[in-house]
Parts: sequence; C-alpha cells; structure tokens
Amino acid sequence: MLVFLHNDLDAIGCEMCIDEMPFKVNKKFYTNYSDFEEKVDEIINYSFATRDDELLIADLSFAERPDTLQKLTTHFKSVLHIDHHQYPDDFFERIIGKNYKHKIDINRCAAKICYDLFGLNNENLKVLCSIIDSYDRWVVNSPYFKKGQQLNKYFWNVEWDHFKEFKNGVPEDYTKVVSEIEETEKREIAELKEKGFIVRAKSGPKITFVFGWKHFNPILISEMEEGQDFVIGVYKNIYKVRIKAGVLNHEQCRELQMLLTGNVTGHDNAFTFVTTEKLELECQIIAEAINTVSEKI
Repeated sequence: MLVFLHNDLDAIGCEMCIDEMPFKVNKKFYTNYSDFEEKVDEIINYSFATRDDELLIADLSFAERPDTLQKLTTHFKSVLHIDHHQYPDDFFERIIGKNYKHKIDINRCAAKICYDLFGLNNENLKVLCSIIDSYDRWVVNSPYFKKGQQLNKYFWNVEWDHFKEFKNGVPEDYTKVVSEIEETEKREIAELKEKGFIVRAKSGPKITFVFGWKHFNPILISEMEEGQDFVIGVYKNIYKVRIKAGVLNHEQCRELQMLLTGNVTGHDNAFTFVTTEKLELECQIIAEAINTVSEKI
C-alpha cells in the first residue's frame, strides 16, 4: 500500500493512526498542494515500478482537482480516500473507480475520521486527535482549542518522528519549546503592528488584513477576541480567509467561497485561494464580497 498525505498537523495525526494499523505501507508521499500534480505523477510512477496497486489518501482535498483524483482511481485497483474538506454536491458522482471508496466528514478533522474508522484503542492518540480537531477545524469553543494552537506551534518546530512521541504521552521538551516560541511570537507581533502589517478596515464589516504568514494564527485569534469578524492573511498572491464562528451560517460561508473562488472548498470558516489580481484590487474584491454576504445576515 502507498499513502498520500498533506504535510500539516492533521496529516501527522492521520499518519499516526495509519501506523497503528496492520497495513503493509511501502511508501508515504506528502504534499503542501504547491507540488500536488508532481506528487501524483511520482506516486503513479512508483506504483508502476513496484506493482503496488493500493492507495490510501488522507487529509487531501480534490475539490478543485477532480481530474487528478480520477487519474488515481483509474490507475490503482484500490483507493481509500479519507478527508474532511467540502466538495460540490455532485463531485463524487463524477469519479469513476471500481474500487474507489471515500469517507468524507466535514464535522471531524481527518485524524479523528481515521481514528474512528480504524476502530483504534489508544487513549493518548485519541486525545491527540481531539486536540488536532480543535485546531484544524478552528473549534473556538472546544476546551482543547488553546492546546491545539500550542500543539501546532510545537509540530512546526520539531522533527516529524519526534512529534510522534505523543503516542506514548507528552514529550519531555514540549513545555519548554512552546514557551520559547510564544515569547518570541509576542515580541515579533508587536513589531509587525508597528510596521503596519496588520490593518483593520475603516468601515463596513469588521475585517482585518494581515500581510505575511508569520504568526498569522495568534494574530487571528487576538483580532477576533478584540471583535473582528473576518481576518484575511495575504502573502504574495495567496489569500487565507478566516471567519469568526457563528458570524455566517453554512450557506453564507459557501456563498462567500463561490464569490471569491468560483468553487466550494476548504471549510466553512476557513479557506485559501490563489489569484492573479493585484493586491490592492483583490483586497477590495474580498471586502466587497464579505459586505455582500454580510448584508444578508
């Protein structure tokens, strides 16, 4: 079996669940979406060379890549697709594959889906998946939400295999690493504010634009705690849209996604898109789209 994963916190939770199973995994492939098509070709070429005809996909959205998913389901004799992103209503009706199976649930992160689907019995991993869920789906009312933020910081600052020590309990260096990260974070966010990289809209819906990815999540949390309903992260031609839970309902969130991307992807309160428009114009387009949807509240 081959395994195809995202390369984030939710994905490592999926991998830890997969590792608990008696699957014979020959190789794992990871993507950050920017190299998605290259990875798919690499997987298929590896499959040809090894004659491995089983594929497990976890925490990867094909909402904007139906042809790519079809390419995989056509090639492999068996494909299991586990995901929690949104898809157009008729998406899976268009995917042909005799042994293609999918488990899609937007109400759980992919790691939790894996844990439950596989029927695992590891209390440390179960709690870890719940913490990951609070972070990945941005469940602000979860008792695990703050822990999820800290867990994500730790994840991006240690080696992948070292993170897997959570299977047996909290790693010894966890508190020290997180404390050091948060001290640096606090100081650098203050500098970003002074330099004008965090900008609030002067009128209309409560929108904050954050220019740059560095410390985006803690800035996002702080802005929403201070009353902002929408926080937009901007880096080059990539835009992260984050909506405070409860501000828009499910249909309004989907409408906003359609206005900005022409598709339904990501999650209700969090999605990312790429555009070729100039920064100033795109920020205006985003503000106008939010205003259009907000007026219907």
